[in-house]
Amino acid sequence: MSRLPHILGSVGISVIGCATASLAHSEDMCSVLADFAVSISGSSPHTVTLITDWALPEPTTACRRGAHQPEIKLCQRLATHTSIEFMTVNIAAALECVGFQRRAKDENSYARIESLSGTVVAPHFTPNGVTLELRFDSSPRKGLPWLKITATRG
Repeated sequence: MSRLPHILGSVGISVIGCATASLAHSEDMCSVLADFAVSISGSSPHTVTLITDWALPEPTTACRRGAHQPEIKLCQRLATHTSIEFMTVNIAAALECVGFQRRAKDENSYARIESLSGTVVAPHFTPNGVTLELRFDSSPRKGLPWLKITATRG
């Protein structure tokens, strides 16, 4: 049984099972994040947190979000088009959007990312002065893997 219903208590929540992973490609993720960043208004932060649960019988994804349209749209796109099983893939795709590489230097290397945890801030993510902050933990000691995306104008 999924553990998601027990941890979600936010303003807006979307829960979707059996999602695909098309946003695992950085170009797709970057497009989604750029759309989110340019669509926010006002100076208050707009935040969406993607949470995944690979529990059987039905793996699920969920989002914590506010009630603003940019947050709703980002949540819908993340919840239906990201990897449920591998949060590191989702985080790595988001990190590429702010300039980090996910590939090993040596293309013949078998090195891969097993776990990611931290915070990255990208000031001036858009030409109109939106700052993008990514917080994430793909292997938390307690709870489920998550990726928190916050966009703030000015």
